[in-house]
Order: sequence, then structure tokens, then C-alpha cells
Amino acid sequence: MIVPNVILWADKHEFYLVPMVSAYNGVCAIHGEGCKGKHPKYKIGTPWDIHREKLFLLETGKSHILVVDIDPRSGGFESLTQLMRMCGELNPQLIVRTGGGGYHYYYADWVRPCAYKSGNIMPGIDIKAGTNSFVVCPSMPHHSGNFYELIQDGIPLDPPDKLTTFILKHCAKPHVKSNATVTEASTKSYPPGKVLFDLVDMKMFTETGQGWRGSHPAHGSDSGSNFVITPDGQFWHCWRHGTSGGRGKLERMIAGTLACEDC
Repeated sequence: MIVPNVILWADKHEFYLVPMVSAYNGVCAIHGEGCKGKHPKYKIGTPWDIHREKLFLLETGKSHILVVDIDPRSGGFESLTQLMRMCGELNPQLIVRTGGGGYHYYYADWVRPCAYKSGNIMPGIDIKAGTNSFVVCPSMPHHSGNFYELIQDGIPLDPPDKLTTFILKHCAKPHVKSNATVTEASTKSYPPGKVLFDLVDMKMFTETGQGWRGSHPAHGSDSGSNFVITPDGQFWHCWRHGTSGGRGKLERMIAGTLACEDC
């Protein structure tokens, strides 16, 4: 078992932490008996101090992850066998063993950011994805007395194609077409300095429905489309090196102090 410092671990992966309420001896501090906890401690917008909190969830949408939640108590292992027969090897690079004896398989949500919604795809297998969807961080307690355990700490990759197709059949989020121009997206919708739009020439990027696509601002591109910025402007992904990050890393790459392949 890998026991991470949760704050440093989340920072390494650029995951979005949310304070968690957990139940002890079957009693939740907020909702009382019968609640298993595992929900946000504060309402959205409530300020909190990361150094005063000890229990954390990840918000999947802002973390740009999709998590396959396998619960053996509801037939998840049997369903997992069937899922692998249909989709082949699932190859998760980041795996957490849950307090209930199941697993969280982490995948990146870059290609189709927030195109998924949370839901059930097979008995005992749920998808956690999109905004206001949460998963418990590793090393956090479970109401059973067990802990969530980090057993493989790789960089989440996109789900295999067949798995993606299967998930989208069950948990696709309705597509909302945006009529915003590049200028509107880069100046009106988001404040400068908080996103990536003011770091690159957005006139050289094309909106694809999966984000903004163009040439890498630091090392360029043979195809002119090896660099993707998520629709919200918060994150980027380089297809040449398989690297991803936020504003800080992109600023350093443009300044020449960080190589893309080292991200």
C-alpha cells in the first residue's frame, strides 16, 4: 500500500480537493445516523483552510478525471469480468482500493472534458464524472473502519476506446453547443490571469467541441493540432509527449524554463 500525503498527492496530479464529512460508528456529523458520510463538508463557495482539514474528496469535473467505481457488494467483480470481455484490458494507471473492498479506476477526462455524467453502467459498477461528483481520496477512512488505499499511483490516461464507447452509451452528458467566439471565450467568460487564454494566441486555435485545439505554444507542431486547451481554459494537454498541466506549467514552458516532456 502507498500512503500519500493527500495534499501533496493531489497537487502532484493537479486534482481538486474538497473537505469531506465521514461517518464514525454509523453516525454522520451532519446528517446523523443512517448516513455513511462521504460527502462535501461545506456548501459551494464557503471558504475553508486546507491546513485545518484532514478528510478530503476529489471533485471529478475540476480534476478532469473519470473514475470507474467497482463495488463487490453489488456484484461489481462479476460485472468487471464481463466488462473486460467486452472492452478488453482496462489498463488503469491509478488505482485506489476502496474501504468497501472494491476499486476506483482513475482515467483522464481530457479528450471529452465533462462529457460524462455520473451513473451506473453495470451491476456494481458506477461512473463518477463531471461537476459536483466526488470520490474519496486514498488514505481516508471508510465507515466500515477500513481505509481507502492507493495501490498504484500512475498518471491517469484516457479510457481505452471500447470502454469510452461503452461508458458514453450509459453516461453521456447532453451536449450543449456553445456559440461563443474565441474573443468572447478569452475575454468575457473568464477573468484574465485565471485561465490559459491570455497566454497563447487564441486566433490560432480552433474550437472542436472537445476544447480548443492548435499548435503547442512552446515546441510547435507538425500537424498544427497537438495541443488542447479544455473548454473552461483551466488545463492543457500535449499529445506529442502525453503531458498535461495548468497555467503555471504552461507559463514556464513558454518562458523556456520547463520542457514539455518533463511535465
